[in-house]
Amino acid sequence: MASWPGWWSASRGPAPYRGLSAYEPEDARWFFGREHAVGVLVARLAGRPDERGPLTVVAPVSPS
Repeated sequence: MASWPGWWSASRGPAPYRGLSAYEPEDARWFFGREHAVGVLVARLAGRPDERGPLTVVAPVSPS
C-alpha cells in the first residue's frame, strides 16, 4: 500500500482516448505500428485498377 501513491501519480499522464472528440494530426504519437499493414493494403488496392466487381471490406464492430 505504501507504493500506491507513486503508481497513482504515474498513471495520471495524458490518456490517448479522446472520447467523442475528433483525432487530430497532433494525436499521431498515440497511433503507431501499422505502417506495414497499411502499406500492404495500399499495394493490393493499387493493383486492382482493371478488376471489375465490388471491393468488400470487413471490419470489426466497435464494442459500444
